[in-house]
Amino acid sequence: MEINYNMKETIACIGDSITFGSGVLSPKKNSYPAILGRLLGERYEIFNYGLPGRTALRSGDQPYAEEREYRKSLERKASTYIIMLGTNDSKTFNWKEDEYPKDLEELVRTYKDLPNVPKILLMKPPKAFPVLGGIIRYDIQDSIIRHEICEDVGTIATKYNFDVVDLYHLTKDHPEWFVDGVHPNKEGNQAIAQRIKTFL
Repeated sequence: MEINYNMKETIACIGDSITFGSGVLSPKKNSYPAILGRLLGERYEIFNYGLPGRTALRSGDQPYAEEREYRKSLERKASTYIIMLGTNDSKTFNWKEDEYPKDLEELVRTYKDLPNVPKILLMKPPKAFPVLGGIIRYDIQDSIIRHEICEDVGTIATKYNFDVVDLYHLTKDHPEWFVDGVHPNKEGNQAIAQRIKTFL
């Protein structure tokens, strides 16, 4: 059988504003999915399905699973899905500790069960840092990210034998990588992309 070396590996990045690239002036150029594409080279094609404010929680204020981008990402049938949702779930008015792991697992399984059997890479969200006044913006609770969400992501990954990229550990000592304590700047997005590359 002749092998077509021109076929590209497709990678779909699923997430919220951190995936979208809200912390940089040009997300299409400087979000971590865009940077990852440059790092990986021409054999890969990267699709960014990040949407600001979205949650894994079905009861959240903006559930990702109800969005058109979610449906488009499934239709893509990518070779690899990189999934990170949790930062917005941690908000005081969204967080439900019993529902989050169930809803995240249900969403992840919709990608896992695609007929092309893609590779799944789960990511623990970055640390959220306080800014002026010692407050973390957008009602995000870093303690929930650290102690609840990161643990839930790890548990799901272990259950299905998925790789995990621990962005919390990567970023915990680097507040300078964020524009507002939550959204990575260009340097932060570069560091995230470099870390993801080691898993691909």
